[in-house]
Amino acid sequence: MSFDFKSVIIKKPTAALALDPLVVTPLGCTTLGAVVITAKDGWGDYTYTLTQPDLTVVTNKNGKFDNLNQVGPAGSYKVSVKDANGCEVTDSFNLSTPVPPTASIDPTTDYCYTNADKATIVVIASSTSPFALPTDTYDYSINGGQTWQINNNTFTDLTPGDYTFTVRDKFGCTGTTSITTIEGQLYSSAEKTKDIFCTGTVEGTIRVKASGGYAPYSYTVAINGGAAFCSNCICKRNIF
Repeated sequence: MSFDFKSVIIKKPTAALALDPLVVTPLGCTTLGAVVITAKDGWGDYTYTLTQPDLTVVTNKNGKFDNLNQVGPAGSYKVSVKDANGCEVTDSFNLSTPVPPTASIDPTTDYCYTNADKATIVVIASSTSPFALPTDTYDYSINGGQTWQINNNTFTDLTPGDYTFTVRDKFGCTGTTSITTIEGQLYSSAEKTKDIFCTGTVEGTIRVKASGGYAPYSYTVAINGGAAFCSNCICKRNIF
C-alpha cells in the first residue's frame, strides 16, 4: 500500500479584518443622517452592508451610506463588512430625534431706549444635544428666520416694541425666545406742591411723575446737583 501526500498551505492575512470607529452624522432638523464605515486588514475587496431599523438592507463597496432618516434605540442600525474570503466583522449604531437648541436673553442686556441711544439685545444659545460641542456656533434671527446673523448674537438699534429671537444650530434645528418687550424712553417731570414756610410746618413738597421705561420706578432726590440725600425714598409714593 502506498500513500500520496500533498502539502496544503493555509494562508492568513497580515492582520485580521477589523473596523475603524464608525463616523456617524446625526439626524438633524433639516439634514439627514449618514455613516461612513471603514474596514482594514483582512483579505481586502470589502463589501459593506447596512441594515436599517425597518430591516431595509443596503450594500455597497465604499462604506458610505447617506440619506438616513430612521430613528431607533441603540444598535438599531446593523453594520456588516465582509472581505474577499468571506471573513466578516459587525458593528451597530442608532440615530435619534434631534434636540433643538434653547434661546434666551442675556441677563446683562441693556434694554434702555432713548432717541439718541437705542436698545441692544444679546441672545444666548445653548444645546443639550449629545452631538453639541463647546466650539459650536449658532445663527441668530430677529424676524422668524427670514434673515440670519451668522455667528452674531447681538441686535442693535432696536426701537420700542415686542420681539422674539430665533437661534439655529449646525443641524438646522431652531429655538425661539419668549416675547421680549422694549419700552419707550423714560421721562420724568417734577412739580412743587408745597412751598417752604418760615413758621409752622416748614417742609416743602415736590411731586415727581415718571412715564415710559420699565416700572416700578426708583426715585433719587438731590439739591442743585449735589449728593443725593434721599435715594429711592418713596415717602408717599412719588411725593418728597
